[in-house]
Amino acid sequence: MYFGNTSANTLTLGPLTVYPITFTVCSDDTVIEGTYNQKISFSGASSPVVQGNVNSINVTISGIPVPTFSVDDPTTDVLSGERFSNITITANAGGTLYYLIKETDETTTSVSFTALKVNVTVNKLTIESQRDYLTRIYDSPRDRRIGAIAVSAGNPTDIVFSQYFPGTNYLFCGYLQTKDESSRSNLICRRIVTPP
Repeated sequence: MYFGNTSANTLTLGPLTVYPITFTVCSDDTVIEGTYNQKISFSGASSPVVQGNVNSINVTISGIPVPTFSVDDPTTDVLSGERFSNITITANAGGTLYYLIKETDETTTSVSFTALKVNVTVNKLTIESQRDYLTRIYDSPRDRRIGAIAVSAGNPTDIVFSQYFPGTNYLFCGYLQTKDESSRSNLICRRIVTPP
């Protein structure tokens, strides 16, 4: 193992080393951004057989980027008795995307992160349904769904959207919460038009 970008700074394992072995760099949550020159110490059962020719390592702590994501236009995936489309999400950080999809001409909404997360937690994923038209008459669209999906940084993730009205305006809004739940995005909304 080399420290830095030169083979002159090495970590050598003794002849009696049992593999696999691990090397751990530890920190705590009180560290602030900056570069630190940390002393290296070998401890535990490995210390007699681990040797290095350097006694410190430079560690740089940088800020965590604010989580964000982009939403592509929906694309038709499968044609069958129902309509299915994929809405592709690309996030800049790994975590969970809590989202709302609703039929509307609006370009934004005031849904809170807590409302989305609580409803997902109790498995209440349909807030308003088109099926309500069978029992009541409404003067506005009745298609509002929520959900959550795991995403990883830089990898496009598809959300399957089914039983939608074709060629109709929908609003997709969501919050991206990092995997360790230490940070989340602001509400990000995008108006989408479903495939015809």
